[in-house]
Amino acid sequence: MRDHSLENYVGDFTNREVLYAAFLRSTYPHAKILRIDVPQSVKQKSKLVLTAKEVSDLTNEIGPTTSLRPIGQAPWRVPILPKHKTTYFGQPLAMVVAKDPYICADLIEEFVVEYEPLTPVIQPEEAMSDKILVLESYGSNIASSISFSQGNPSTKGNLTVDVELRIERQVAAPIETRGCFIYPDDEKIVAVIPTKMPFETRRIICEALRLRSEQIKIVVPRIGGSFGSKGPAYPEEILVCLASKLLKLPVFWSATRTEETITSNHTRDSVLKAKAEFLKNGKFIALNADILIDCGAPWVSNLGALLRGTRLLTGCYKVPNLQVNATSVFTNKTPAGPVRGNGRPEAILLIERVMNEAATELNIDPLELRRINLITQSDLPYDNGLGVKIVDCDFETLLSVFKSKYERIVAQTQDVGIGMALYLEDTGGQGIEGAKVILNPSGELDVYVGAVFYGQNITPVVQKIVRSTLGISNDHIVVKFADTDALKNGVGSFGSRTTVMTGSAVLLACENLVKKIAQFCSKLWDSRVDSIKLQDGFVYDDKGNKAHIFEISKCYFEKTGEILSEEVVYSGNETTYSYGAHLAIVRIDQETGEVRVIKYFALDDVGNLFSEEEVHGQLIGGIVHAFSNAFFERMVYTKEGIPISTNFSNYLIASAVESFDVQTEFYNTQAKTNPLGARGVGEGGTIGGLAALVNALHDVLKKHKIKLKKIPWSGEFIVKSWDES
Repeated sequence: MRDHSLENYVGDFTNREVLYAAFLRSTYPHAKILRIDVPQSVKQKSKLVLTAKEVSDLTNEIGPTTSLRPIGQAPWRVPILPKHKTTYFGQPLAMVVAKDPYICADLIEEFVVEYEPLTPVIQPEEAMSDKILVLESYGSNIASSISFSQGNPSTKGNLTVDVELRIERQVAAPIETRGCFIYPDDEKIVAVIPTKMPFETRRIICEALRLRSEQIKIVVPRIGGSFGSKGPAYPEEILVCLASKLLKLPVFWSATRTEETITSNHTRDSVLKAKAEFLKNGKFIALNADILIDCGAPWVSNLGALLRGTRLLTGCYKVPNLQVNATSVFTNKTPAGPVRGNGRPEAILLIERVMNEAATELNIDPLELRRINLITQSDLPYDNGLGVKIVDCDFETLLSVFKSKYERIVAQTQDVGIGMALYLEDTGGQGIEGAKVILNPSGELDVYVGAVFYGQNITPVVQKIVRSTLGISNDHIVVKFADTDALKNGVGSFGSRTTVMTGSAVLLACENLVKKIAQFCSKLWDSRVDSIKLQDGFVYDDKGNKAHIFEISKCYFEKTGEILSEEVVYSGNETTYSYGAHLAIVRIDQETGEVRVIKYFALDDVGNLFSEEEVHGQLIGGIVHAFSNAFFERMVYTKEGIPISTNFSNYLIASAVESFDVQTEFYNTQAKTNPLGARGVGEGGTIGGLAALVNALHDVLKKHKIKLKKIPWSGEFIVKSWDES
């Protein structure tokens, strides 16, 4: 078995024996595939060529990773390679494997594909009509729809607020593009894939390739950025696994920047509409909202944003009467999937825009209007009518702490845009996660976790948990990430769940190990089990017996022939929520339209705080991501469905030049919904940040009587709007 400890990223796994893969991709978003000719020269110079003709006989079609779907309809199923028609530009049509990546690139150019172009479905509104179907076998373009109703949604107040927003299509844009290194090991396939969901990736590959779970091992290396887009599985990883299986040789693939931009998960691309009713005193009494999400062409992870965003649409507020309808539709664009926030930045943006508009119309301070409508401690547990049960969030105290900072900052600024936002985020607590602790006689503790390493750095959290329960110092703790052979079960890292779920699993594994040690020492020393204690790495009883934990591990091994270890699969029963209040102060250059953030303050409740430095970094990253979403990022398509934002020369993201200082503070209440008392934080900066920044921009634009309806707002668009106004 190869020693993976020597490598860092997936690109470090190549060697002279490896073969390379490349993909022929569709040049039409919607077209019949009349024929794909593989020239004799391609067959001679390659090690393997796979088209839909061969792949369809060797694989199963796959469907969505969630059961969320229209009532009465079966989930869609799609082939790994399309046989009859394309559904998006850049869709893989064939794969070639050769000894050199440059040979692969040349061979791809020699393929001959004959298409019959079809009219593409590009806008979600036209997709709703079902006049042109993206996937005929499914029978509709409506991928899924959900509705929630509570009280009397037709209740009228003294003020009606209408808000409509359109968020353009965006991408994750990680530094490291997707890739994989697959090789055979005896009868097993070892797949080195930078995926956030190793166990789900294994399940999908097994389903597609007709394998049992024990026939493939997923190893996750370090990941050079993901922001949600790496996982669970794409056609390319499945096909490279198939190639390695057929050839019984190692095969490597890495996406170019253009391939990454046009084929990895896209996101946002939503139309958000709200009609809200308020009384004169500021009470929020009714909400009617419609959400339409363009989820692109069918693939496995299209639907996450629909449910995760919709359920949080009322944010931190009590809304007694509501009707919310949300729909995801297929179009002939790249499949959408999770990207940082996964539907929640959009939902919080909509409700926070409603609050700001109402504050303006009612002439009530924006902070005061929010206070009036907050879910209070006396309301808990609170059911928001959208399937969310809040049991332990102290919004009142957080807003009270935030108020003093808000008032001081606002008093010190002039001629600026001021935007605030409260946010609520589900951060794990439901589902499962695995962890295993192994107390080696050699003097090291191995901790295997289902989490992956892609920047959030769970290592300090794991080390702190181990130190507090076992008394072992960091230099004796080795954290090992995401190896599907090492754990019975697990999930991965996404949705701000890592500390909550992985941390809880590690804690329970350590606590179980302590119990096992106590049982062993009770027999070893002829002591009562309840007299055995563990402190600062030493085990002792009330008779004067004492030994270091590693001495106990050696003794255990000598007497039993086994290594002391414990494995748990933690199962959460309730969702854990994080929340916070963000304030953005912006100034706009009247000549260029450039938006500059003058001050940014974030107050967040992240529960039991394990690593302030890591949490601070996560929040800054999320907030700058929100800034980029609000003012830069836009995936542009032609009316024919051809993407023209294909790399960083024409898909703009915020850089260090546009970045800004962020002041973070924490108001931490221990979560009651998990053993650690932790709350997740990975996406909170983006969820709260997008709403705060957009509200700040709108505070400037409203002085020019400009209505903000589309995001992002580039400097050019701002100047144009000013000129027109």
